[in-house]
Amino acid sequence: MNVLVYTGPGTSPGAIHHTFLTLRSHLSSSYDVIPVTADTLSNEPWEETTALLVIPGGRDLPYVQNLSPATTHLIDNYVRNGGRYLGICAGAYFACRRVEFEKGRTSYEVIGDRELGFWPGSGVGSVGKGFVYGTEKGTEALKISIGNQLQGVEGMELDVYVNGGPWFDVVAGDQMKPNLDVLAWYQNLPWPGKAPEVPKPAIVECRIGNGVAVLTGPHVEYSAAAMNHSDPDLAPIIPVLTASEADRVKLVKSILGRLGLRVNDEQESAAVTQETLSPKLSELVLCGPGTDELIGRIRRESDNDGTVLNDTVNIIRISQGDGQASLKHVAVATDADAKPIIKVGFYPNNTLPPSSRTPRFDVSRYFNILNAVDVDSAWRCGSPLIYGEVMHSTQTFLEKNYKLSTMLPSGTVCVATHQLSGRGRGKNSWISQTGCLQFSFTLHHRDLSSAIFIQYLVALAIVEAVKSKPGCADLPVHIKWPNDIYVRTAEGKEGLRKIGGILVTSSFQNGVFNLVIGCGINLSNPRPTTSLAQLSPQEFTPEEMLARFMAQFKTLYDQFNAESGWKFEKFLDRYYRVWLHSNQEITIDPTARTAASQAPSTDTKPITARIVGIHSSGLLHAVTMSGVERLLQPDGNSFDMMRGLVLQKI
Repeated sequence: MNVLVYTGPGTSPGAIHHTFLTLRSHLSSSYDVIPVTADTLSNEPWEETTALLVIPGGRDLPYVQNLSPATTHLIDNYVRNGGRYLGICAGAYFACRRVEFEKGRTSYEVIGDRELGFWPGSGVGSVGKGFVYGTEKGTEALKISIGNQLQGVEGMELDVYVNGGPWFDVVAGDQMKPNLDVLAWYQNLPWPGKAPEVPKPAIVECRIGNGVAVLTGPHVEYSAAAMNHSDPDLAPIIPVLTASEADRVKLVKSILGRLGLRVNDEQESAAVTQETLSPKLSELVLCGPGTDELIGRIRRESDNDGTVLNDTVNIIRISQGDGQASLKHVAVATDADAKPIIKVGFYPNNTLPPSSRTPRFDVSRYFNILNAVDVDSAWRCGSPLIYGEVMHSTQTFLEKNYKLSTMLPSGTVCVATHQLSGRGRGKNSWISQTGCLQFSFTLHHRDLSSAIFIQYLVALAIVEAVKSKPGCADLPVHIKWPNDIYVRTAEGKEGLRKIGGILVTSSFQNGVFNLVIGCGINLSNPRPTTSLAQLSPQEFTPEEMLARFMAQFKTLYDQFNAESGWKFEKFLDRYYRVWLHSNQEITIDPTARTAASQAPSTDTKPITARIVGIHSSGLLHAVTMSGVERLLQPDGNSFDMMRGLVLQKI
């Protein structure tokens, strides 16, 4: 599951930095904390894989301009259907029914209604004095009192960082509603219209439908240690905040726990490193059969005596590798105004990097297993190998660097131990903690009509690769159409857990589909759902799983070509044995996309149908209860197996 942090227009760089620092410190073992834009929230199916949406500090008006009204409606639906929302400072204003900011102050006053309205009253601020946009002027360390609802911090008093944040008022004459709770109050700031001893609410909880929103005026995510200690406006309050730091951490963990998230335990927190909080890109290794030929092509297209490839997304610096240092110690230079620089150390065909060079991926073991399970060397799927301990995205590196992508032979695989922005289907992010195998590989496919089946072959290859390991033939690993991998841990829908996903992107040139196929498989990380290790009596290492997959995919692909003439019918029995949808009854939204050859649906109400299988065209074949065939496209629809619902992606 993901924790999404909005980073679009209006967000404050400082707030973004502290938000990621705090969330990764406390959630790293169970969640992938990733940035999202307004475009992602508006156009991508993020809701199903999101444990928490965070709208951080910044400016409320740009949020309104970029997230309303359609995206605000999506956020509202997400929470009402069981989602979790954390609004901090501007993100809290944004979630109130009304905003009253710096009322009467020239050039600062912002007054108006808001659409989200989780808090049915007003967000009123600044609660402090002298606020100035983009600076620390007017910042204060204000003392708050915690109520009894937050476990582990009941009755606590502590000083917190406030910079323009609100307090939360109710509509005049209205009373607190049953779905609302005040979790903390500002001490010594009386609530107007209440008894003198009642202070202004500082942190509130709103139960909306089946979900929960927590709104906080103070910046509870700000750590005093990570503040700018040389800023004269912060100097007076940093010692005060430092004295409350331990209590602030307890407060944050309690809020996250109340929002239903699993917080790192003490052992996991102790294991959080600087690399987890602020990961740095590592140098890449290029090795294995085919490396010499690839390096020759790259050098012919490169500048600076064949050592610098100025590509679409990255500047790629090439040099012959050595064994002097682990990759994690190699800094990658990046200019904020230029393309990120990626260093690649290559090893000629007959040499491999020593284990000290790649301590988290045993390259030699990978090739030994690949050679053992793939005895046909007519072409090698899984080599050359590109490996990086920390990468932005294996998919982006292979797909978006256009010059490099045209040089890579079919079967080149790129692997990362950690991805900073791993891409899943529809720009979702895969979980990228330790224990997850993440890779992308290239495939040059020459048959136009059969390209749709490649994602099905990949899914089948993953399942069969798992089952090919001795002792694992009966593992309950399944395919969820079109490109997710699930395991069954118990009977019923509740017993199904996702452990993997597939993404296929393509470009077409000179009669060839240049495909980049990305896969993420949870081998051994038990959170937040389950992993192969929890089901298998045998250990699945990244090296073995990758080698078994590459060999199995090659076998299937060769059969797809030579034995079936690019027809998928030969594989249907094997596919149906492991997919989850045989004879499944589904409900089709009338706006769901169907094949172009079908007449547009005239239905205005949801349609009940039963899945027949995969059509010869590659589309999902369903028949309505009245006998009408419906062919559904995997790239146009969102199939929620848990609810038996096909919806058009908006």
